[in-house]
Amino acid sequence: MTEEQNLVYTRGLLLQAEIELQGMIAANEQRKLVGESPAYGEQAFLDLIDRHQVHHNGLITNLCGY
Repeated sequence: MTEEQNLVYTRGLLLQAEIELQGMIAANEQRKLVGESPAYGEQAFLDLIDRHQVHHNGLITNLCGY
């Protein structure tokens, strides 16, 4: 991939993680409003980083095209 393609791909990974993150936050807020416990705990939020490869090594790998 070209450098530009790597940037677009990496932005896509970040966007996927952001969309899922916002959905998780919304689900937790909705449950809070009706007096239920959160659907997602801290570990679920941390798991987004690995699942979407948006940790340091994942981002470097994508940006450098390894």
